[in-house]
Amino acid sequence: MPRALSRLFLLPVVFLPPINCVAQAPKDDRRPARFELRLAQETPGDGLVEATVVNTDRKVYLFKFALITNNDVIEARVVEEGGLFGAESRASSYFDIYVIFTEEGSQKMARASETHIGKPIAILVDGKVVSAPIVRSVIRDRAAIAGSFSKEEAESLASRIRSK
Repeated sequence: MPRALSRLFLLPVVFLPPINCVAQAPKDDRRPARFELRLAQETPGDGLVEATVVNTDRKVYLFKFALITNNDVIEARVVEEGGLFGAESRASSYFDIYVIFTEEGSQKMARASETHIGKPIAILVDGKVVSAPIVRSVIRDRAAIAGSFSKEEAESLASRIRSK
């Protein structure tokens, strides 16, 4: 199964320096991907669930409930890497997934991220933490799951995130 370098960029406020991890691309099947964003901590605490970022030794401690799920996503589309942040010169193309939240999802993200600056937010796909970047500013209505996805991997995941 191919692997992809996965990061999360939260837009439109400030480009977040990514925390890199190598993540397995989800299987290409027709069932919806269970997409979640959860607030997290870097140290254990009451009511937090320990999780390991895929293909790393990094542990994060997840809040029990998802902040954002597939139901909070209006759109998930594929963009060529660099398409959101300017052209990059590479020999081969990589693709990212650009996600736009519903109004309700945007409000939840803004409220939660405002009090979570300096702490991780975990990206889960099918129950696995694929990345956990640090919140650097208030997050509002969009995010990009960025990495070294092939076009097919990115299209498969984007269509599965859109499926409800």
